[in-house]
This record gives sequence, C-alpha cells and structure tokens, in this order.
Amino acid sequence: MKSYSIILFLMLSSPLFCQEDFSFSELPWFGYIIIGLFFLTPLLRILRVIKNKGIKSVSSLSRSSFPLNPKGTELSAQEMIEMQISAIDSRWHGCYIDSLETGQPTNIFDSWKDYYLPAEPESLTELFDRGDAHIFHYLENLKSTVDSGQWQECICRDFQGKEAQWVLDYHSNWEFSWDDMEKRFHFSQEDYQRGVLAWDMSRVAFLSRIAYQQGRITREKVLEYIKKAHEICAGTFQNWEELSKSYLLGLYLHPGRTGALEEVAPMVEDLLSNSKSPWKKCHLK
Repeated sequence: MKSYSIILFLMLSSPLFCQEDFSFSELPWFGYIIIGLFFLTPLLRILRVIKNKGIKSVSSLSRSSFPLNPKGTELSAQEMIEMQISAIDSRWHGCYIDSLETGQPTNIFDSWKDYYLPAEPESLTELFDRGDAHIFHYLENLKSTVDSGQWQECICRDFQGKEAQWVLDYHSNWEFSWDDMEKRFHFSQEDYQRGVLAWDMSRVAFLSRIAYQQGRITREKVLEYIKKAHEICAGTFQNWEELSKSYLLGLYLHPGRTGALEEVAPMVEDLLSNSKSPWKKCHLK
C-alpha cells in the first residue's frame, strides 16, 4: 500500500498533472491501474474485516488460556468436572472450558469429519473399546510374547486393510516412544503401563461436543458419552497429572500427530500449574 502511495504521489507531482489543461484522458494506461489499486486495496481490507469478523473473535478466544462462555454455563457442577477430562483438547483448539458449545464457528470443524469424526456419531463409542488404547495394549502383549522380527506378520494377521496399516504406523512410533517420553516428561514405568487411555477418552468427550454443535447428536447423548469417559478415567488415574501423561503419550503415538507434542506440552503444563486452570478448581475424582 505504501509503495502505491509513493508512486501515486510522484505521478500527481509530475509536470503532466500540473498543467492547467490536464485531462485524465491523457493519463497513460498504467496510471489507471495504480489509481485503481490505491483505492481498491483499502476497500478490500475493509470487506475482509467484515467477512472475517467472527474468525477474528475466535482468534482472540484462542489467545485466552481458559475461555469461558459469555452466556454462562448450562452444566451442573458434576458435569463440569466430567467435561474437564478433555481440557487439553479444549485448550489446544481454543474452545470454551465450561459449556458443551465450543465457542468456535461450526464450519471450522468441517475438515475434521473424515479424519476425526465418524460418519455416524454413535460410533464414537468405538473409542471406549477399540481406540488407541486397544492398539497400545495389543502391542504391549506382542512385545512380551513374540520376537520383534515377527511383529509385522502378526499385525497383518490380526488386523485387516486400513486398520492393519494404522497399527503398523502406530507401531513405528511405539518402538521409540519410551526413551523419548521418559527424557522429555519424566515418565515413570507406571505412567507407561497406564497407556494412552486418556487420549481416547478426551477425544470421546471433545469430539462428541463437536458432533453436538453440528446437530448430529442430542445434548443427552453427549452428556452420556462424557460421563462414561470420565468414569473410565476416574477408575484408572488418581489425578490430572496422571491423566495428562496418558494423553501426551497417546498424542505422541497417534500416527500423524507426533509433531504436535511440542505445541501441546506447554499447554498441559499450564493446565497443571495455572491458578485459573479448571484442573486447579476441581479434582478428577
């Protein structure tokens, strides 16, 4: 914009424009382009601001560590506690921490439908039994019973099609996970043995909120999913720190998500230490 202004200033200061009998018909062709850009550029910026007004509000929402729904919460105290099993996902994606509504425009999740959200929202329940935790324990058992040279053969025997490839990709991350996670996050053997259950249960809670916001499941159903996911977590983890390590391990192992660890780890630390964190205001159980 500044360069257009300088060029326009030089044009208007030229002898051609200083003539008393100057007519715009004498202007060279590029002059019309420069004048047009000079006036068109700020107009386009104004239109862009108007169009993206909602997106700008989302950006400011995302900058807040623990955004609250300005309309207040419709959740009971217990439902609020239960929803905090997905606090990492809420923090990561800049969503409200106190309501089923995320605070993000619905279309922002459209690209998630194929990769994250199943065609039928009810199949989110598969994460209770056949999520990443299922694969984790399968590989743990494989490690203790089968020679490493036979792992790929066993995986292809026990899984079919895309699921087999998914387990193979998972296995490629899993092979190197322990030393890396121990070094980065001071994982204990107990942390590793608890596996990646929190990663699955957080996804149940968070993805069901998205499905609810998209009108694909009812309020009663999303609360049912969140309640069950919380009960499973409360039966496995003693506190939020144990849950957070299980989530980070699941994120690390999940194919295509390993690189997100650097982004999410500081958010987890914030959840564990910040006095405004929802985890500081309630216990897991």
